[in-house]
Amino acid sequence: GAGFIGSHVAGRLLSVGHAVTVFDDLNPFYDPAIKRRTLDDLRAQGGELHFVQGDLADAPAVERLFSGTQFDQVIHLAARAG
Repeated sequence: GAGFIGSHVAGRLLSVGHAVTVFDDLNPFYDPAIKRRTLDDLRAQGGELHFVQGDLADAPAVERLFSGTQFDQVIHLAARAG
């Protein structure tokens, strides 16, 4: 969501009126400040963007995310760089 591919997917979904939730751990392999600016750019685009910081490997965090929200679709783009 906050990386290169995910941010472009999120931006496109926002541009056609979808609500988007980005779940990203902002790990430091790529500068987290860049990812935060990317999220700010997505917010500036308008639309309904939600950001949840968390690690996909953290099962309780994922459970909290899914227990609190009803999603129509999930697009999984998570990967560890390097």
